[in-house]
Amino acid sequence: MLESLDLNGIESNGYCFQIETNYRVWQRGYRMRDIPITFRERENGRSKMSFGIALEAVGVVTFIGLERLLRRRNVSTKSQHS
Repeated sequence: MLESLDLNGIESNGYCFQIETNYRVWQRGYRMRDIPITFRERENGRSKMSFGIALEAVGVVTFIGLERLLRRRNVSTKSQHS
């Protein structure tokens, strides 16, 4: 599955690459499932998640949603003119 992706085309950095990679995998029709991981070392520590990282995630999800909406709109418009 990973070999079918254009990994050089993934634009996100840090944690966001997971969001974009999952979207690209979903676009290709692959099924996904969550496998929980427990980081025992972090039970009492502080998260490295910053406001900037969270903001980047919101931006990536928004961009993906808009891209999908525009693609759907273009397909709909083309089918109406055919």
